[in-house]
Amino acid sequence: MTESVNQNIEVNLQRYLNSKNSNQAILLNGNWGCGKTHFINSFIEKHQTKDLQLVKVSLFGLSKVSEIEDRILGFFYPFMDSKPIKLLGNSVKKVASVLKLDVFGDDKPDISLTANAEKLNLFNLLIDGKSDFALILDDIERTEIPIQELLGYINHVVETCRIKTILIANETELEKGQEENYRKFKEKVINKTFLVNHNAEDVIERFLQGDTENIHCFKSIIIETYAISDCRNLRSLKQSIDDFSQLWETVDRKFHAHEKYKNLLAKTFFALSMEIKSAKTSKQQLFSENILQYGTAFTKKYFTSEMPILRESFWVDVLFNGDYSQVNPLSESLPFFAIQDTPEPATLTKLNAFQSLEDDEFEILEGKLASEIENLEDEDPLKFLRKAELMANLIANDLSNMNFTSLAGCITSYRKKHQDSDIWKSSYLDDFYRYEASHLKSEEKISAPFESFINRQSGAYKKTRIENSKIHASNKLAGFYKAVAEGNRDTLLKLLLTDHRHTVFFTNVDIDQFVTALVSARNTAIQDFIELATERYYTDRLRSNHGSNELTLELDFWKNALAAIESQLCKVRPMKRYNLKKLIDPTIANFNRMLGPVVLSDI
Repeated sequence: MTESVNQNIEVNLQRYLNSKNSNQAILLNGNWGCGKTHFINSFIEKHQTKDLQLVKVSLFGLSKVSEIEDRILGFFYPFMDSKPIKLLGNSVKKVASVLKLDVFGDDKPDISLTANAEKLNLFNLLIDGKSDFALILDDIERTEIPIQELLGYINHVVETCRIKTILIANETELEKGQEENYRKFKEKVINKTFLVNHNAEDVIERFLQGDTENIHCFKSIIIETYAISDCRNLRSLKQSIDDFSQLWETVDRKFHAHEKYKNLLAKTFFALSMEIKSAKTSKQQLFSENILQYGTAFTKKYFTSEMPILRESFWVDVLFNGDYSQVNPLSESLPFFAIQDTPEPATLTKLNAFQSLEDDEFEILEGKLASEIENLEDEDPLKFLRKAELMANLIANDLSNMNFTSLAGCITSYRKKHQDSDIWKSSYLDDFYRYEASHLKSEEKISAPFESFINRQSGAYKKTRIENSKIHASNKLAGFYKAVAEGNRDTLLKLLLTDHRHTVFFTNVDIDQFVTALVSARNTAIQDFIELATERYYTDRLRSNHGSNELTLELDFWKNALAAIESQLCKVRPMKRYNLKKLIDPTIANFNRMLGPVVLSDI
């Protein structure tokens, strides 16, 4: 089934193929591995009919135009594409000269081949005048046919023979070294160009369908790691998923139930695999540079709070040699599965079930609890309040030598002692107040100091949250400007496609700082920004249940940004000016169309 993210392309292809006449082609553009071939194969499967046959030819490895015609001939007459016929080489046409071919499929011999092999022309014999098929040429940039010859051939097919033609290529690779010639060809032959995208979640879901080793539970980890990585090749992603399935099959079942272990195993595997497949990490680097250690670029990129597991040499064996044999003995030695000594339970833990204690033990523990409360040494206010709550319960039931007045004094003294500490300001006590504090709220002699404790702490907590939020937002924006200027793709990807994929971001961006960053950026950095920002708006626009259309709030930013960028064009060098113009139109122009109100025309 075609991904919804490419629904617009599918609609346009249908419209093109159903049109009566066309003397121009359609180009499907996209990086290698982005899903172009999968998209067109799905399209063919869905739209192939007897009335309209879709003839797909991969140009990968072809070195002569005549080989394209042979592939087309093989589509209509499969025996012509068989191995014995191929072994005959050019003599295939001599063989065909004794055959009567039914071109139009009505069981009547339409053509009797008597032509000389050198003069036999596929278009004259088979294609010219037929309107019940369209030609799809895939892997154009991977062909060995001289590019000028190939472009001339395509021009002949489209313009002279008027065969509806869909071209599939990585346009960046196709036009390398021949930009001017390709531009002229494109203006003449290609009517529309569409960028094939993919929705990572949908693609990964499809890859995981029918998984025999039940690795579907790792879907969120795979999506997150793929989003952070620089790898955008779906073939590489599929291979990584298949490889992990084999690794997970090797892992002993006794380890499968440990959530933290299996999540870190998957995250480490996919993070390393994506780095390797995007050529960011080599075998030598993994083996010798300790990239799994704390503070490395790798761990900062993929592991914000935890650390990868298992040693580098193991992952070299797994990812480069396909050797999973050491996964179980190495996993056995991890702290997750080591037998831990049971620590002595804390006073609070022992007293929580005080009803079951004998008097002697209870008296000792009650004395310890009173001492810990009076010493005011607990830095964590939540821990202190839990002890105070338990003590209030004991006092209420005549089980303690401490009284409510003393406890109230301890609560007030604790607040005065610790109210300037960082842990006081960062502790969240709302849940304790709602669900755990019973005696502290109900006992008259301690309720007032307790409420004062909570109010003071809650105010400090909220103030700290606001301050931290402002600092975080400021740091995030500073990081954004720096990432734009330096071309830090990882930071931009995280901000635009992970943190703010469907929530507003540019409403808080300062236009002057943004434009200054763009002007100082390298040209490749501007191209990266265009790619990521475009993907963000397309994926948001095409997702189902579009919700509140939150990103439309960014429309004013782009209108103002467009004017600010235009004002800088006269101040920059030619190539920078060229790339900034590309950002203005079509990129920002497309953003404004997508974010603006939809205008319905009268039908």
